[in-house]
Amino acid sequence: MFLGRFTDANASEKKRKGKAMRRKMIGMVLVLAAGTSLAGWFSSERPVTVRSLLAEMTDREEMARFPEPTYTSRQFSSYDRGSVAPDQPGWYANNDFSHFLRVETNGVRREHVMVDTAGPGALVRFWVTVAGTDGSGILRVYLDGRSTPEIEGPVLEVLSGSVLCGYPLAASVSEHTDYLKRGHNLYLPIPYAVRCVVTYESATLGRGECFYYNAECRTYPAGTAVESFSLEAVRRDVSALSEVRRALVGGGLGVDRRTAREIRLDGVLAPGELRTPRPRKTRLHRTLRRVSTVRLELVSAERGTRKRRTSNAKGIIPRSKPC
Repeated sequence: MFLGRFTDANASEKKRKGKAMRRKMIGMVLVLAAGTSLAGWFSSERPVTVRSLLAEMTDREEMARFPEPTYTSRQFSSYDRGSVAPDQPGWYANNDFSHFLRVETNGVRREHVMVDTAGPGALVRFWVTVAGTDGSGILRVYLDGRSTPEIEGPVLEVLSGSVLCGYPLAASVSEHTDYLKRGHNLYLPIPYAVRCVVTYESATLGRGECFYYNAECRTYPAGTAVESFSLEAVRRDVSALSEVRRALVGGGLGVDRRTAREIRLDGVLAPGELRTPRPRKTRLHRTLRRVSTVRLELVSAERGTRKRRTSNAKGIIPRSKPC
């Protein structure tokens, strides 16, 4: 015997209880997920490293949380020092090139200091463009008070070449522009525990060279654990570095395995007109549209025989129950 309708009182009660149970289960999952997230969110024991900063770049959940550890963002740049305050002359001064914090003599070298900031912190973006030079000036990054630079090389090769890493963490744009007229960008994070000093040395500064730059860094609260950048650490974390580069190049950001589709809207829109693009029906939609009936195979637990019952897809789907 088959009881195949959902309209009886027992079935309605079971349906109501089933919905209530599903709501409870969803609530429990959300609570557990929130607890897991908050545990990582409020954890202050995780040290800041090259690897952890790389992970932030493709972690969308991290982007939605208040940062932990917290930090203050700062920028150093070649802005025109004549621009001091809105109520003083020179506020709109626009010679935003070749301005530095100071000049230091290091043996026979004259190094122009671009960045000098106390840690704990991290240099997270560097941008440079040049004019009136061949781009062979030397960029040096000194960390934690050491006299030997951790990073040293021709400025454009360091920022957008392969000295430290590859595209897109090191890149120049636009690729359709002459190389020396591009903006050169470095996104490889450079954390430091105590101090970071960045200098630039060029024989053509003051002799026609225009050097534009800005560098963005984070300053963490005192006592934050930071593992300072080193080329050894980059080599150690080369797999993480490669994975981040791959994700950024592919534009995946964690969704590279999902199916993307293009929705086209062809035509002319008049001023004030609204039109909603409708995606094309997929093969699944077309298949479902052609199907008009559902064949249900109901197995009798008592007789062990198979019976067939056909019902309209829009009607009530019978369900079996042995008696």
